[in-house]
Amino acid sequence: MNRARTLGMLALVGIGGVALLTIGLPVALTRGAAAPAPAAPRPGGVLVLGMPQEPDLLNPILSRMRSSNYVAQMIFSYLARTDETGRLVPDLAEAIPDRSNGGIAPDGRTITYRLRRDARWHDGAPVTSADVKFTYDRIIDPEAGAATRHGWQEVQAVEAADPWTVVFRLAAPRAAFIADAFVDEPVLPEHLLRDLSGATFRAAPFHRRPVGSGPFQLESWESGSRLVLRANPAHHGDGPYLDRIVIRFVPDPAALEAQLATGEIHGFDGAEPTAALRIASLPGVTLHRTAGAVFEHLDLNCARPPLDDARVRRALALAIDRRQIARAVYDGVWTPAFADEPVASRFYDPELERLGAADPAEGERLLDKAGWRDADGDGMRERGGRRFELVLTTTAGRPDRERTALLIRDQLKAIGVALAIRPVDPTLFFSSAADGGILQGGDFDLALFAWTAPPDPSVKEAIYSGDFLPPKGQNVTRFQDADVTGLLRRAGAELDASERQELYRRAGRRVAELAPSIPLVWRTQLDPMTAQLRGFRPNPTSSGNSWNAGSWWLLPSAELASSSLP
Repeated sequence: MNRARTLGMLALVGIGGVALLTIGLPVALTRGAAAPAPAAPRPGGVLVLGMPQEPDLLNPILSRMRSSNYVAQMIFSYLARTDETGRLVPDLAEAIPDRSNGGIAPDGRTITYRLRRDARWHDGAPVTSADVKFTYDRIIDPEAGAATRHGWQEVQAVEAADPWTVVFRLAAPRAAFIADAFVDEPVLPEHLLRDLSGATFRAAPFHRRPVGSGPFQLESWESGSRLVLRANPAHHGDGPYLDRIVIRFVPDPAALEAQLATGEIHGFDGAEPTAALRIASLPGVTLHRTAGAVFEHLDLNCARPPLDDARVRRALALAIDRRQIARAVYDGVWTPAFADEPVASRFYDPELERLGAADPAEGERLLDKAGWRDADGDGMRERGGRRFELVLTTTAGRPDRERTALLIRDQLKAIGVALAIRPVDPTLFFSSAADGGILQGGDFDLALFAWTAPPDPSVKEAIYSGDFLPPKGQNVTRFQDADVTGLLRRAGAELDASERQELYRRAGRRVAELAPSIPLVWRTQLDPMTAQLRGFRPNPTSSGNSWNAGSWWLLPSAELASSSLP
């Protein structure tokens, strides 16, 4: 379970000196004026997309790569999805459970989902409550390799009451359960996987050749080249209208932009901020601009000396100037991040801006206090004969992260800390500990990557609580603080909105002071797509832009000039 939030904010930002207005929901920028709306969706056509990172697997239960989730959203079905406004919408469920429809019992501990009866797996078998229960059993199996089991710890039992009804019985009311349950995790086919558990489930070929119940099914996957999806004509939801979606793996951002300009691809997610003006000027291309819920950050390995000392971690946080990173690396298009909550969130705490303000002099004082001093006058700190050197590990093939890492290196050097930079393959970076993954295995000092801010902060328990060290959760920093663990545990179960807000703010301030993780910048999504693509609704939540791919369709190019924006 791992959710994200749309920003409902008004922002005036600059791209290369040009001011553009962004208002919470997605904004499309394209050449030409808007005109009357086109006709109903047209079936047929092939959409070719570029993707900078090839997925490791096609099962988000085992993988936390964004590229894996992007493809899986088109292949699998979920009990519910999060739309582009952050609202839960049913997928396999007939309705989102609440008290009025009987989905949530009066005591808040029994949650009932009623499933659609027309959903079918790609092989024709019906999707039933047995599939939901089977998927839950694999998620909580400690040997099965789920990327996280957070959110499921309160479930005492899951019952398949009948083929179309599944009941979750919780140990205690949990405020965020509905927003979490099977929204990030797809439902898996029990009839194809029932004999697999533990390591045999983790190693199953299914995860690279999945059978889902979503709008598209996997046709082929050529590693290092492309992945092809074809339409599932028996899909229970809207569409699909496209015949196929071809995804080309193009790790070089410049090559992605070049292929967009020549028409070799129709679009891609996540254009670099410095490319915004060039892309917006391409004929026949719409640049979708969305205030994002994804933030770049540094994770610090609290289990490794000298980062096991909170004074040292706090000193590094004070040395890093997030405003300078936003200006110098992202042209001010991406904005400084002082918290892991968007400014528009009701859980945002303005006090974190003060705690996150750059103060290198205070950072130097803390390092002195921790015994790290420049004894030989060479400008770099030592202690006990050991030079203060760290390694920053990040994903290869991301020029923006490389520039960010270089700037952080300069900022840390100014307080006497040496920093080496280690780019690694994204698959290795995000793999499980059993497969040698950098994060899950703890093979790093500092790790630079991105998180998606959840719509409900309950997921922070999996990130900061001592109860969720890998492989049980996503606390890859190995941070353990009894106060933070207790506050997050209480907040996750608290039903009073004001009390929950206060508990999360208290936890957030302590996390900022102890600095297991350092937020850097908030992304602004820049997603170029052919202006022929209709139904595309950029989604800044963890459901991602492919959340409604079944609704996508292509307008014939001859009709483009007289149509409205998609």
